Amino acid sequence: RLKAPGLIRLEYYIPVHRIAVLSDTTIWEYIPAAKKALRTDLTAMQKEKKAQTAASIMSRVAVDGLRLGDYSEMLPRIASVKNIENNICIIQGQNPRFVVHIDTEKNSLVHSELYDKKGDLVMQTDASQFIKAGPEFWFPRNITAIYRSTNGTARSRIVMSNIRVNDDPADEIFRFTPPEGVTVLTN
Repeated sequence: RLKAPGLIRLEYYIPVHRIAVLSDTTIWEYIPAAKKALRTDLTAMQKEKKAQTAASIMSRVAVDGLRLGDYSEMLPRIASVKNIENNICIIQGQNPRFVVHIDTEKNSLVHSELYDKKGDLVMQTDASQFIKAGPEFWFPRNITAIYRSTNGTARSRIVMSNIRVNDDPADEIFRFTPPEGVTVLTN
């Protein structure tokens, strides 16, 4: 869930139920099975530190295949850009290698390949079944990802459902109060 200004609530169920609630003043991360919550106070942080802290937490609950990471770091590494059929643009980069397919009509990432410095595939994602989530913004309902791990390769499939656009969620869902018996850690 997202609500301006600066209210975000993310809830995942697989592989572990996890809730993240972000506001301008506080970030909560909660894992019900562990009966632990982490509270990060943003009020005393400088703007840059706030952004860095939020990005760090968001990376733990991010969905691979929605966004690649730091685009400003990737731009100087672009080696080629090629438009092919069906509104697809293929961007290839180097040092280390990456391949990105963008749907130029939907302005959305549909395929990515990220490699390590040795040239081995680290992660590949494919997004499909896009829904129009806003003016000029399309959101995938399905994302498949293949990761290299120490035990070989792992495959995941993320299916997003109950996507609502222009919903006006109640402010209460952006407030978090740890349930009784939960250990609260502070950061």
